[in-house]
Amino acid sequence: MKLLRVKLLSEFRGLPKNFELKFNNEYEDLRQLDPVCLIGLNGSGKSNLLEVLSEIFYFLEDFSKAKLSDLRKFEKEFGFEIEYLLSKNVFNTNKSNDEKEVKSEQVKILIRKEVQKSPIATWYDEDEYTSASPENFKTYLPNQIIAYSSGMNELISNPYIKMDFQYLDEFTKLAKDKANLDDEIENKMFFMDYDINKLITISNFLFDKPIEDDYGVINLNRVKNEIKIKEIHSFSISIKLRDNEKRPILLPSFLNIEIENLKKCATIYDEKPFENKQGKYFEYDFFFYINDVTRALVKRYFKTAYEFYKTLYFFRLLNNHLISATTQKIIKEANEKVNISALIPKFEEKEKVFNISDIAFRKLHSKEPVYYKQLSDGEHQFLHVFGTLLLMNQSGTLFLFDEPETHFNPDWRSKFVSTINESIKDEMIPREQELILTTHSPFIVSDCKKENVFKFQKNSRGKIVPPVNPSFETYGSSINKITMQFFGKKDTISQFVLEQLRNIKKDIDNKEIDLEDAQVLLRQFGESIEKMAMEEYVKRVKK
Repeated sequence: MKLLRVKLLSEFRGLPKNFELKFNNEYEDLRQLDPVCLIGLNGSGKSNLLEVLSEIFYFLEDFSKAKLSDLRKFEKEFGFEIEYLLSKNVFNTNKSNDEKEVKSEQVKILIRKEVQKSPIATWYDEDEYTSASPENFKTYLPNQIIAYSSGMNELISNPYIKMDFQYLDEFTKLAKDKANLDDEIENKMFFMDYDINKLITISNFLFDKPIEDDYGVINLNRVKNEIKIKEIHSFSISIKLRDNEKRPILLPSFLNIEIENLKKCATIYDEKPFENKQGKYFEYDFFFYINDVTRALVKRYFKTAYEFYKTLYFFRLLNNHLISATTQKIIKEANEKVNISALIPKFEEKEKVFNISDIAFRKLHSKEPVYYKQLSDGEHQFLHVFGTLLLMNQSGTLFLFDEPETHFNPDWRSKFVSTINESIKDEMIPREQELILTTHSPFIVSDCKKENVFKFQKNSRGKIVPPVNPSFETYGSSINKITMQFFGKKDTISQFVLEQLRNIKKDIDNKEIDLEDAQVLLRQFGESIEKMAMEEYVKRVKK
């Protein structure tokens, strides 16, 4: 998966009509991730780009599921063009059945959505356009779209929340229709909010150690070394199959099977039946004490970390049954201007249909288990960001990360890219993924080549202008140069201290302070280029 170009045919939040961004059009080393880095002042449109990409792929995913009779609803959507590379597996048909090979072929795709119209096309070469109807359109979509935001940018989550409710509707339909055991939801869009970090962390740590072979193993060594965790100790899962009015929740067949699999893997489990006027439902409590036997069982029944995560994710979706039908309808019909996350009520853990609790780790230099809630904000974010990148290892994945380093210390920020690539370098299958992130960290920019760095800015009228690559090579550049070039910040100290130094100089120039007293005042400041310049100035005045 590699984005080549995106263009808006209508306005989207802060981004103007005809906004266009052309990305570096070549794959880098497929065994590592080279981030596309969006940098600029606050309000310059960086996050808007991640938001519009999320909305575009939500639109395309929604279109791929539509019936031909429902296509009119797409005629009033915003307009866009998007072009990307997507690897496609093709069989070598020149060989016998026993010798057939699967190879990867890059397919170039152009998808255009005109305002007030709905022509959507795929582009195979420079001259040929082929119409793509919903039934064959899925082939041309990325395998996954993964979004993350560390701050208050709630709007980026809108399309993912709406997609979650579509998945829930599919659950309900499968359960009512008593569909075949092979029928399962194919989910592509995940928003990695704070609560979902529990699912990521548990899944990764359960598959951290190889049992019989290397298939499905997550390399957490770099992550564990940074946060001083040896392994996971234990956790609990509760599932209460009733909605907010105590009505039973029906499960599709594949989730009933997953409950049985959880029973087989749990150290202890409890199953309680309940019955009321609404019907009969069950509540389950699972406790997992983690050792080699637990890991072997989880691997036997869930195969990979991602499959285990997906099971937990599906059960977590059941919490949306607690939301009233009225609110669900408002969420499904909300446009891109509505902050959907603000519409979702918060529930206590004991009220939830699905909940994970009591996650504990074995930590270095600690005899007692350390609980998940005891970790710092930086440690939580470290597990969250890198855990997501390690877990979502499918080819054809697009990551959209909004300021993933906000709680990191400077050392972790400087290691951001190296931590990713050190962790995935030994994976057997090439990633073929794209990571687009926004940042204010010069450390991250210094790990990115200039063709993958885009500066966002506004003109004198306050309008967002097309982003540009920097004029200098950012890869390996000093953080001082990057800070000066992108943020216009030439000083190496805070504004408050800088003003104090300027006041001392002003008093010297006005002869309101003795030079000896000025030197005494300068001793209160730590070492910096600005302080050294002031000391040299005092010496020159003395002479």
